[in-house]
Amino acid sequence: MANIVQPKSAFLASSKAAEYSTIVTLYVEEATVKKVSSSSDVQVINAYFTDGVDVTAKNLGTVHGTVATTGLDQNILTLNLDFYFASGVYDKSTLVINGRYFATDDENELPLVGGTRYFKNVVGYAAAEIIAAGSKKFVKFTFTVKVVGD
Repeated sequence: MANIVQPKSAFLASSKAAEYSTIVTLYVEEATVKKVSSSSDVQVINAYFTDGVDVTAKNLGTVHGTVATTGLDQNILTLNLDFYFASGVYDKSTLVINGRYFATDDENELPLVGGTRYFKNVVGYAAAEIIAAGSKKFVKFTFTVKVVGD
Protein backbone atom coordinates (compact mmCIF):
# COMPACT_ATOMS: atom_id res chain seq x y z
CA MET A 1 0.00 0.00 0.00
CA ALA A 2 1.41 3.40 -0.99
CA ASN A 3 2.07 6.08 1.57
CA ILE A 4 -0.12 9.15 1.27
CA VAL A 5 1.83 12.33 1.94
CA GLN A 6 -0.05 15.39 3.06
CA PRO A 7 0.83 18.44 0.92
CA LYS A 8 3.06 21.09 2.51
CA SER A 9 0.27 23.68 2.31
CA ALA A 10 -1.98 21.45 4.45
CA PHE A 11 0.70 21.33 7.18
CA LEU A 12 1.02 25.09 7.06
CA ALA A 13 -2.74 25.51 7.30
CA SER A 14 -3.04 23.20 10.28
CA SER A 15 -0.28 25.06 12.12
CA LYS A 16 -1.78 28.51 11.54
CA ALA A 17 -4.83 29.95 13.22
CA ALA A 18 -5.97 31.49 9.95
CA GLU A 19 -9.65 32.28 9.64
CA TYR A 20 -11.80 32.74 6.58
CA SER A 21 -12.38 36.34 5.57
CA THR A 22 -14.20 38.11 2.79
CA ILE A 23 -11.61 39.70 0.56
CA VAL A 24 -13.47 41.10 -2.40
CA THR A 25 -16.99 41.59 -3.74
CA LEU A 26 -17.39 41.86 -7.51
CA TYR A 27 -20.33 42.69 -9.75
CA VAL A 28 -20.97 41.45 -13.29
CA GLU A 29 -23.78 43.23 -15.14
CA GLU A 30 -25.81 40.60 -16.98
CA ALA A 31 -26.43 42.87 -19.98
CA THR A 32 -22.66 43.28 -20.57
CA VAL A 33 -21.93 39.55 -20.81
CA LYS A 34 -20.79 38.87 -24.37
CA LYS A 35 -21.62 35.37 -25.50
CA VAL A 36 -18.68 34.45 -27.70
CA SER A 37 -20.10 31.09 -28.61
CA SER A 38 -23.36 29.49 -27.73
CA SER A 39 -25.39 26.37 -28.21
CA SER A 40 -28.51 25.39 -26.36
CA ASP A 41 -26.39 23.82 -23.62
CA VAL A 42 -23.04 25.69 -23.44
CA GLN A 43 -22.13 29.38 -23.55
CA VAL A 44 -18.64 30.88 -23.69
CA ILE A 45 -18.72 34.29 -22.04
CA ASN A 46 -16.58 37.41 -21.63
CA ALA A 47 -17.53 40.33 -19.40
CA TYR A 48 -16.14 43.08 -17.19
CA PHE A 49 -16.51 43.10 -13.41
CA THR A 50 -16.70 46.16 -11.19
CA ASP A 51 -16.55 47.06 -7.50
CA GLY A 52 -20.15 48.32 -7.39
CA VAL A 53 -23.40 48.78 -9.26
CA ASP A 54 -23.71 52.56 -9.60
CA VAL A 55 -22.21 54.99 -12.12
CA THR A 56 -19.12 55.54 -9.95
CA ALA A 57 -18.21 51.82 -9.96
CA LYS A 58 -14.67 51.09 -11.08
CA ASN A 59 -13.86 48.43 -13.65
CA LEU A 60 -11.55 45.96 -11.89
CA GLY A 61 -10.99 43.38 -14.62
CA THR A 62 -12.54 40.76 -16.83
CA VAL A 63 -14.28 37.44 -16.35
CA HIS A 64 -14.07 34.67 -18.92
CA GLY A 65 -15.45 31.17 -18.90
CA THR A 66 -18.18 28.74 -19.73
CA VAL A 67 -21.70 28.26 -18.51
CA ALA A 68 -23.26 24.88 -19.26
CA THR A 69 -26.82 23.70 -18.70
CA THR A 70 -26.32 20.41 -16.91
CA GLY A 71 -29.50 19.65 -14.99
CA LEU A 72 -32.09 17.24 -16.31
CA ASP A 73 -34.73 19.89 -15.64
CA GLN A 74 -32.60 22.70 -17.20
CA ASN A 75 -32.43 24.54 -13.84
CA ILE A 76 -28.84 23.60 -12.96
CA LEU A 77 -25.85 25.30 -14.54
CA THR A 78 -22.18 24.41 -14.26
CA LEU A 79 -20.04 27.53 -14.11
CA ASN A 80 -16.32 27.65 -14.88
CA LEU A 81 -15.25 31.29 -14.47
CA ASP A 82 -11.83 32.95 -14.39
CA PHE A 83 -11.74 36.44 -12.86
CA TYR A 84 -8.67 38.41 -14.02
CA PHE A 85 -7.83 41.59 -12.09
CA ALA A 86 -6.44 44.30 -14.38
CA SER A 87 -5.61 46.92 -11.75
CA GLY A 88 -5.47 47.74 -8.06
CA VAL A 89 -4.03 45.74 -5.21
CA TYR A 90 -4.83 42.42 -6.96
CA ASP A 91 -3.36 43.52 -10.34
CA LYS A 92 -2.60 40.56 -12.66
CA SER A 93 -4.06 38.07 -10.16
CA THR A 94 -6.79 35.54 -10.95
CA LEU A 95 -9.52 33.75 -9.04
CA VAL A 96 -11.13 30.66 -10.58
CA ILE A 97 -14.47 29.19 -9.55
CA ASN A 98 -16.09 26.02 -10.80
CA GLY A 99 -19.30 24.44 -9.62
CA ARG A 100 -23.04 23.99 -9.74
CA TYR A 101 -25.28 27.02 -9.91
CA PHE A 102 -28.95 26.39 -9.18
CA ALA A 103 -30.86 28.83 -11.38
CA THR A 104 -33.95 28.64 -9.18
CA ASP A 105 -32.07 29.68 -6.01
CA ASP A 106 -31.58 33.30 -5.04
CA GLU A 107 -28.10 32.57 -3.69
CA ASN A 108 -25.46 29.98 -4.57
CA GLU A 109 -22.01 29.06 -3.28
CA LEU A 110 -19.33 27.98 -5.74
CA PRO A 111 -15.96 26.53 -4.78
CA LEU A 112 -12.83 28.55 -5.38
CA VAL A 113 -10.63 26.07 -7.25
CA GLY A 114 -7.54 28.17 -7.82
CA GLY A 115 -5.85 31.48 -8.14
CA THR A 116 -2.60 33.13 -9.12
CA ARG A 117 -0.25 35.78 -7.76
CA TYR A 118 -2.01 37.34 -4.77
CA PHE A 119 -4.41 34.37 -4.52
CA LYS A 120 -2.03 31.46 -5.13
CA ASN A 121 -2.25 30.11 -1.57
CA VAL A 122 -5.93 30.50 -0.76
CA VAL A 123 -8.92 28.21 -0.47
CA GLY A 124 -12.52 29.26 -0.21
CA TYR A 125 -15.73 29.91 -2.06
CA ALA A 126 -17.70 32.56 -3.90
CA ALA A 127 -21.23 33.39 -2.81
CA ALA A 128 -23.22 34.38 -5.91
CA GLU A 129 -26.54 36.16 -5.93
CA ILE A 130 -28.63 38.03 -8.46
CA ILE A 131 -29.32 41.63 -7.50
CA ALA A 132 -31.19 44.46 -9.19
CA ALA A 133 -30.09 48.09 -9.34
CA GLY A 134 -32.72 50.14 -11.10
CA SER A 135 -33.48 48.46 -14.41
CA LYS A 136 -30.17 46.54 -14.47
CA LYS A 137 -29.46 43.05 -13.16
CA PHE A 138 -26.10 42.03 -11.72
CA VAL A 139 -24.51 38.85 -10.45
CA LYS A 140 -22.79 39.71 -7.18
CA PHE A 141 -19.82 37.47 -6.32
CA THR A 142 -18.48 37.68 -2.76
CA PHE A 143 -15.21 35.77 -2.35
CA THR A 144 -14.42 34.36 1.09
CA VAL A 145 -10.97 32.84 1.46
CA LYS A 146 -8.39 31.50 3.87
CA VAL A 147 -4.61 31.55 3.32
CA VAL A 148 -3.18 28.04 3.55
CA GLY A 149 0.49 28.62 2.73
CA ASP A 150 3.28 31.14 2.47
